Amino acid sequence: MVIVLRYIMPDLTVTERFLEFVEVKDKTGVGLSNSIKAVLEPLKLKEDLIAQTYDGAAVVSGNVRGVQTVMKETGSKFAFSSVPGN
Repeated sequence: MVIVLRYIMPDLTVTERFLEFVEVKDKTGVGLSNSIKAVLEPLKLKEDLIAQTYDGAAVVSGNVRGVQTVMKETGSKFAFSSVPGN
């Protein structure tokens, strides 16, 4: 899995940066969420995260145990969007 951060600079320039390749052993929604959290938590960005974007795979976009649902359960306030064909 690849983690990429997109953010806005003080001059309002949108910037996208590759953060990390992550080897994922548990490919369930919970397993993927745990992998994402393990990368993001040390950065202390929780209050600054406003969106999450993934491909349209059910394990990611599912509204029961998909990544987007599991991440919201952690108290994250960010919105989810799917990028088909990604």
